[in-house]
This record gives sequence, C-alpha cells and structure tokens, in this order.
Amino acid sequence: MVATRASRAKFISSALSFVTDYGFDGLDLQWAFPVCWQGDCTAGAAADKANFAMLLKELREVFDAKDNDLLLTAAVAAHDNIVQKAYDVGSMNKYLDFVNLMTFDFHGGWEPITGLVAPLYGSDASDTKSVDAAVKLYARMGLDKAKMVVGIPFYGQSYKLSTGGHSVAAPAAGPGLAGEKTQQRGMLAYHEICFRLRTGWMSKRTANGDPYMYLKDQWVSYEDVQSIKKKADYIASNGLGGAMVWTLDLDDFENKCCSEPQPLLRAVSRALRGVPSGPVQASCKQPPPAVTPAPPPMTTTYDSGAVQSPTTTKRPRPAFSETTTTTTTTTTTTTEKTTTTAPTTTTTSTTTPATTSAASTEAPHMTSPAPGGLKFNAIGFAADPESCSSYYRKTPEGPIKLTCSSPLHFNPESSQCDWPDAVKCQIKQGGE
Repeated sequence: MVATRASRAKFISSALSFVTDYGFDGLDLQWAFPVCWQGDCTAGAAADKANFAMLLKELREVFDAKDNDLLLTAAVAAHDNIVQKAYDVGSMNKYLDFVNLMTFDFHGGWEPITGLVAPLYGSDASDTKSVDAAVKLYARMGLDKAKMVVGIPFYGQSYKLSTGGHSVAAPAAGPGLAGEKTQQRGMLAYHEICFRLRTGWMSKRTANGDPYMYLKDQWVSYEDVQSIKKKADYIASNGLGGAMVWTLDLDDFENKCCSEPQPLLRAVSRALRGVPSGPVQASCKQPPPAVTPAPPPMTTTYDSGAVQSPTTTKRPRPAFSETTTTTTTTTTTTTEKTTTTAPTTTTTSTTTPATTSAASTEAPHMTSPAPGGLKFNAIGFAADPESCSSYYRKTPEGPIKLTCSSPLHFNPESSQCDWPDAVKCQIKQGGE
C-alpha cells in the first residue's frame, strides 16, 4: 500500500472520506511494523521506512488542506531493534500530532525465563526493554516528548514455571494457562488477574515497584493501580503527552474484584486528568448495565447512498511544548507479540446478523469425561456431538467444554458461535 505514490493516494483518499463523513477527530495509523513485519526485521522491504515517512507527509498535507483540525497519530514499536530499522523519527515528529508508544510485551511466554510485561525501568543500564528506555530512545532520535503517549497494558503476560523458582528471570517452560474469559494461553486480563489475587495467589513487587504473582507452576507479570500511578507520575514529570491503554475491556469493568468498576482506567484518569478520587473503602457494587442508543428512525424516502456528515464541534489541535502536560489519550494498540483478543465492534446491519467469536462465550468447565471421537480442527476446536450450542477446545490439560450464549450455535467451519440459520445443526436434544 505504501510502495507507490498512486497506492498511497488511494488509501489517503478513502481514509479522508471515512474520517470526515463520520465526524471522527482524525486517523490513527497502526502498522506492525514497517520493514519489521510482525516483529521480523527480515520479512519486510527496506523501502518501507522511507515509504511510511512519505505516507505521513502526504496524509498530513491532504488532511490540512481539507480541515486543519484533523488529528494524525500513529502507534509505534517500543523495541529498540525495530524502532531504528522501521521509522524515520524526524518525519514522525514533523507530521504526527501524537505518537502512541507500544510500551508493553517487552517479555512474555515465548521466552525461556520469566520477565516483566511493561517495566517502567530496566534491570540495569544496558537493559533496553522498558518504558524509560523507549522514551529516551525516541527523544534521542528527535521525537518531541510532548508528543509521546505511553502505552499501558490492562493484561498480564503469563508463564508456566519449569522449576520451583518464583522470581523474575525464573526458568519457564512456555506460556501460562488460559483464562476463563480470554481463553488464550500466555495472557490474562486484569479482571482475571485480580480475581486470582483474591483466591490464594501470592503477589510480590520488584525493587522498581513492578507487580507479579504466582501459584504453583503459574507466574504472571501485570499492572495494577499502584504501578499505573507510578507510570502516570513518570509521564507528568517528564512532560510526555499522556497515556493510552490496551484495552478497555480487559479492565475489571464489572467490579468483580470489589474495588470499583474499571479500577485501572480510573487510576490513569485520576493521575493525569484529575478526576475525583475513588471510594474510601472497597465496594462490590456493580455498575448499571450499558444502555444501547436507539437506532435512527427508518425512512421510506429515496436514498441516493451518499453519507451525510454530522454536525460536529471542532477541537483545536494540541499545541506542543517541553512543559509538563496532563493530557491523556486513551486508545488501543497492537504489538509484535500478539497477546490479546481483538476489541469488540458493534455494527448495525439490515442483512445477516454479525457472528460472535467462540472466544467470547461463557467460561469453560472441565468435562468429565469428554465424549470420544472429538474431531479437532487446525486451531484446536471441535463441535460437541451431543449439542448444537456446545463445543470443545483442546488444551495441554485436556479438552475443555464451552457453551455459546443462547440462542447461538457453534459453527465448526468458522470456529465461532453463530446464528442457528447459518449453522443448520441437526442435533435434537434439550429443546434445541
């Protein structure tokens, strides 16, 4: 897409139309990564670096010609080997309003020893895998600190320990067990982490205040309210642009852990935006259910298909300086080590209803025993031969049974919970 001026122009035209037609504030670019595709710096073309810089320049020119208030931002790698090969930082500084640093996944279950998912500081002066090291690297390469937005993960990286050690850098034998909701080995959402902390897991902190926890052969590095407060203080004291998070749905949004709804997001907002303090004591009260806005009224008049731009109030583009700022930019990002499920997107459709991912259904429970003859597909899912709505997922500990939310059925072709009409399951049991 970035290789030629013509292909860039096509993308820019469509992006501008989408942003302006729907009244967005701007465009956030997320490419993982120029030259270093999915973190492999031998996979991409060397020309990606210059071509990405040209894309930023041409986007900025077209956006400013259309509307000088449109924002242009990008989510970028924080690993030093990728940064130096993938980015023309001078061009980023010139053409972008904010730069979202993906300062997480510095360590994970792909490594032979345990490590911290997003340490604020490295273990020593030579350790480049930390928030502070990434900020200093970009500053040396010419990025205005006021444009740097620090990424904060609302999840943890998990490991299976291979020995009796429980410290940072303990020997590991791969990723940890999957969570009840996220259902992905090697990571846990914060709402799964805080629940474990209430049910017997041991928690400790490094000398720099980074939390980790363990139980038996499971070990997790994560963020909590205390570590986030420390990062917010770092952001403010260094005059950085703010913070962004990955992702909102991984926080304890239902207050399952009896602190408050969305404790991590609130910790960021209190520290950087001055929102009111939290409850004096812990509360298990759940937030009210979200209210979905009513759909727009149907019309029988002729529709040409043109999208009408809504009336919006323009926000001035932020002014950058080396002074301390308390702006908080909340976005979501991807990383070279993909560890999280994709954000949920709600759409309105007049044709086929959207499907629901199998990984977003009810919590798994162990079968006792699983039916014989299960036929698992290439990604480890198998239909339940006795039920249209249930299915099995293969794990090293044995098959686990999951159930789709009513009235959905499991679709073995897509490994998703789908509408019955799309699945056409013939099993008749329990009123199905």
